[in-house]
Amino acid sequence: MTGSQPQASPADPAEAQNDLGIALARQGRNAEAEQALRRAVAMRPAHAGGWNNLANVLRRLGRLDDAERAHLTAVALAPDDGELHMALGHFWRQCGRAAQAAAAYGHAARLSPSSAEARRCLGEALLELGRVAEALPALEKAAAMAPGMPQVHMGIGYCHRQL
Repeated sequence: MTGSQPQASPADPAEAQNDLGIALARQGRNAEAEQALRRAVAMRPAHAGGWNNLANVLRRLGRLDDAERAHLTAVALAPDDGELHMALGHFWRQCGRAAQAAAAYGHAARLSPSSAEARRCLGEALLELGRVAEALPALEKAAAMAPGMPQVHMGIGYCHRQL
């Protein structure tokens, strides 16, 4: 790629468009990124990562309904990919839909049993819902897996004060 003008590589056109979309999004050129990512998923409709990247760009553009559809498409294409469920959870949480976020994070935690991040996010979403007794085990598991996550310890402390 050249300096300020990202270019697509001809080796794999769909992947090249996906990479171009990512590069443009990193530069804050979201409208152009959307076009590149739409080309990527048009060339390869089963490209779950491309759909996820498109969802992120659409969210930045404020097109939340379109972003949700793209996230759901990504998850439908790769239902066993915990990272895609995490991305969907983040989207829903940012939209104030904690119950749906908790479900997505729970699914991600089951798919990625070594992910402390999935358990942290699940615990935090459950706390947003007031489900403190359910949040505590998720946060404790996250703390055991990654003791250096201060927000997890803060969540655990909050749970103990509430219970």
